[in-house]
Amino acid sequence: MAVGSYLCWVDYCIGGILLCDAFDASSRLQYIPFPDKLPNLDRALHGRSVSELYQGVSVNEDHGFIKFAMVVQGDGQIINERFTPASGFKLTSWTMKITDESNMSWAIDSLLDSDDLWKLDDFAQRLPRIPLEFPVVSMANPSTMCFVLREEKGRAETGYRNYYDDTWLVTIDMANMTVMSSCQYINGKEENLSPVDVKYVKFKYRYLQPFISSELPKYLKLYGSAR
Repeated sequence: MAVGSYLCWVDYCIGGILLCDAFDASSRLQYIPFPDKLPNLDRALHGRSVSELYQGVSVNEDHGFIKFAMVVQGDGQIINERFTPASGFKLTSWTMKITDESNMSWAIDSLLDSDDLWKLDDFAQRLPRIPLEFPVVSMANPSTMCFVLREEKGRAETGYRNYYDDTWLVTIDMANMTVMSSCQYINGKEENLSPVDVKYVKFKYRYLQPFISSELPKYLKLYGSAR
């Protein structure tokens, strides 16, 4: 990832960002730890699957920000398979401030409690009361965040562990505490999909990864029907 003159590498298990100023002749590396860490996160035990599930770093060159968001249970512990709505969860996001002297520090910019979220109409009427996953900041609006909601069916119903039946993509305006949009993610049963698209959709549905926002398409020139 890149923001301004900095190239960034993220390690969610260690909990920090490695930065390098691409225009600095010394090529000096600078390590910035996350402002907070998922409690008891173990690389050997949890791996990338959990470390990226409830943490997210987003960058935006136009707005010049680096943001970090983290979701934990209401008691501050890492979310596990025993989660219930009574446990609740909370989301915190921070923005990294970079000064002209290349000093960097984190500042909290938003807090979200599940009890407040679930009072909103979209959640009260149709969205499941489960933790927000894969937090990503919108490239267009720094106060807007996108999440994944995955409602799991147990092994007894499907024969598979961690099988997700209903998956939603949700966009939330963190500044005004409103759900801007929510849609159910397709699972490959829709008509008019090519075999290649069906294969991709089913893979994405079973093995969800962060929906990383990117500005790469604006640098590409597409002609005719070329993809």
